[in-house]
Amino acid sequence: MANLMRYDSTPIDAGYRGFIIEDHSILNRQPPPIVFTIRGWMVGDNIFGGIPLEGYREPFIEIYSTKDNTLKIYSYNLDLPPIEPYVDTFSIKKGRNTIDLSMFKGSIVSFKLFEEDQGLLARIKLM
Repeated sequence: MANLMRYDSTPIDAGYRGFIIEDHSILNRQPPPIVFTIRGWMVGDNIFGGIPLEGYREPFIEIYSTKDNTLKIYSYNLDLPPIEPYVDTFSIKKGRNTIDLSMFKGSIVSFKLFEEDQGLLARIKLM
């Protein structure tokens, strides 16, 4: 119903309001698959990511490393008040490594290499 009060009215309040009925299945859709490609020279020794995993059934990261290394995965939520992220550490061997991210479902994840790897190629795949 429009708000037509003299001093409290705004252009938004003066319009027509109604309901739109949508099929319930539209709310429960799985997000579209996406792949993020990150190169070592782009991130250096900085934290990268900030990827929400909510709704993805098969999230994982593939890392092609040029040397043995350690990967830290920070997982956090947008809680108030803010809390410190959980940190998990994974060993990365030279070559191809795959880490299943399904244990972090419902949270946001960021990554950091212990040692900089300029030749690294990482693919974060959310399916």
